[in-house]
Amino acid sequence: LTQDAPPGDEAPAESPNSIVFKNATVKTPAGHTLIRDLNLVIEEGTNLLVTGPNGAGKSSLFRVLGGLWQLEEGFVSKPRRNASDRGSAKGDEGLAADIFYVPQKPFVSVGTLIGQLIYPSTVDKDRKLVDNPELLRELLRKVDLLYLLTDFGRYSSNAEDDISVSSKDSSDWSEDSVKKGDLAVLDASTTVVNWAEVLSLGEQQRLGMARLFYHKPRFAILDECTSGVTNDMEERFCEIVESMGCTCITISHRPALVAFHDKVLHLDGEGGWTLNDLKHSNEASSSEEDEEESDQDQSDDITRS
Repeated sequence: LTQDAPPGDEAPAESPNSIVFKNATVKTPAGHTLIRDLNLVIEEGTNLLVTGPNGAGKSSLFRVLGGLWQLEEGFVSKPRRNASDRGSAKGDEGLAADIFYVPQKPFVSVGTLIGQLIYPSTVDKDRKLVDNPELLRELLRKVDLLYLLTDFGRYSSNAEDDISVSSKDSSDWSEDSVKKGDLAVLDASTTVVNWAEVLSLGEQQRLGMARLFYHKPRFAILDECTSGVTNDMEERFCEIVESMGCTCITISHRPALVAFHDKVLHLDGEGGWTLNDLKHSNEASSSEEDEEESDQDQSDDITRS
């Protein structure tokens, strides 16, 4: 999982617990330099927030991690898959086995509701939500999409025979009302729907977060994936991810999310970057006056231009 090193250079050792960029230069396919000489270690358990102006290259880092773009210079290494995953269905999922990507506009397709929730897995390999309706309900409840089970008849060809409601507020539905709709749960695994036409962008983003909660990866790349939900819901999702023990690499313009991250990588749009360790900064700020009198440089920012 490490990009090959040019002759005479040494690539960083592949780590089972971290993502590493070493002297990494990222360019667009047209040759425009986005990030120059990036040195960054994202250790498991350390959440990173990526900021910068539009076009600065924030999403390009994720394209490199996903293997869509090659580095112009330098190296990147990603966590090894667990030995127990090799040869298993999970191991065959490649990047998603350890690093799960949630984009601003999640991929939704023509298929069943359960098929959307477990993507990139498939029902023939993973039947947990089919065999455990309560797990399905709990997953939908976390992202305020529980109403999809009771509204599901609206999306099927025989809507008049199914449960159909007009409200899209999951709080309108009690546990008993949903449990009585076990036929709707069955429909969630059999009825084929064009979800791109049925769901709004905000609903699709909540579906994307439900996928993350279901797969429970070690690392998650969150690329403006909650721009269509409320601030309160976004913060609640961050708390859920934190409780899962999942390490996040997040792109977001919402200041409130800084509180859920340990480091901030800022890209200036001209190839330069700044890495700020928030925990170290907080500790240092309590002794700011002493630092100003010291001859030793105690800056928390590491800058490359």
